Amino acid sequence: MEEERQPEIHLFSAWFKEHHHDVDGARAAYQLVHTEISAGLLEAIIKHSNMECRLGNMDNALAIYGHAMAVEKGMEHSPALPVLFAQYARFMYLVPGQLEKAREILVEAPELVQLSKPFLETMICLEGASISKEN
Repeated sequence: MEEERQPEIHLFSAWFKEHHHDVDGARAAYQLVHTEISAGLLEAIIKHSNMECRLGNMDNALAIYGHAMAVEKGMEHSPALPVLFAQYARFMYLVPGQLEKAREILVEAPELVQLSKPFLETMICLEGASISKEN
């Protein structure tokens, strides 16, 4: 069926299952999107990682980004990689509050990606946060 191939249905399913305390079902829905329906879908990566964070599983949340970045780095000229770097850096800064780790992520990125608007905006925001912290 065509509906089964729509990532939006499975993302909603994951959200619904999480909010009805079926965490294993939510993880299975995200995994289905990651592996069979739309590998590398940024929305799925972000939502899955955020769910793990809400559940207190920071290691799992970071592993989701790590795996997605490893896959995208292996692809030539990945259009998702700059946004993924930006989102991962933003996540590192906002959730565990690791500004230096977020900076390291952004410093590594230009060697691997073409600069994009979301990436540059993240760099500027993190530098602004860094300056604010120093004052």
